[in-house]
Amino acid sequence: VVIAAGNYAFPNGVALSPDGKTFYVNNTWMQPGDNFVWAYDVQDDGSLTNKRQFAMLHLEGEVLSAEKPVDRVKAVADGMAVDTDGRLYVTTLSGVQIFQPDGIYIGTIPWRQNPANCAFGGVNGNVLYILGGTLAWAIETNVKGFQNP
Repeated sequence: VVIAAGNYAFPNGVALSPDGKTFYVNNTWMQPGDNFVWAYDVQDDGSLTNKRQFAMLHLEGEVLSAEKPVDRVKAVADGMAVDTDGRLYVTTLSGVQIFQPDGIYIGTIPWRQNPANCAFGGVNGNVLYILGGTLAWAIETNVKGFQNP
């Protein structure tokens, strides 16, 4: 166990930075103020230290216009992937949100169905596969995905 129970209401997606020094965790909770991807420093022995907010998930489209006010705070972060340059791809209700290695929001790849997971693959490692609802998508990108050996 590297993160004790009770630190997150609903931990979901996890990812590791290409240099192996940062561990990311999504908190898939639906409360105001909980729309963050968290980061930890990975120590040589595999333990985690320095818990911090890495990136704030953006609430867009259908989330912000939901009929019930309680539904207007749901990012519902799920699966994650990392490219070789360290950008983080996070599936959310709004689509796949992309963040720079320093946590700065780059943008969102919107989808009609809620994406639940994503991963890089393909012959050259540059295809972003996105799964959600009843569909699977493949997007050829200009970057390669990081694959943890």
